[in-house]
Amino acid sequence: MKGTSMLSHIKLDGSNCLGAHIVALLAAAVAIAACDGANQGVQIGNGQAPDPVIVDFPIAYIKAPLPVDDRGEFAQTDARELISFDFGADLYFKDRASPSSLAVNITGEITQGLG
Repeated sequence: MKGTSMLSHIKLDGSNCLGAHIVALLAAAVAIAACDGANQGVQIGNGQAPDPVIVDFPIAYIKAPLPVDDRGEFAQTDARELISFDFGADLYFKDRASPSSLAVNITGEITQGLG
């Protein structure tokens, strides 16, 4: 028995089952405790610098009200009527293509903000 390994002496009848459960439980507890982030709680996205690979660029878009009928319900437009023109759209500009970026109404003075 001197040259044999310890794994050859493990009984498969379930007597070492309690020890295996304790080892697995301790390993899971250590793994969960390691994910705490130095006792600062969960901080998703905090303390990170902006991604140097992503280039943020300005964006311009048109914002127009939805067409409604006399009852205030959505009016389905006919795509075959190419001559119709609906007044009331405004042109907006953002310095960055980000939802939190400030939108500037470029045509607000001309349309009086009806867009």
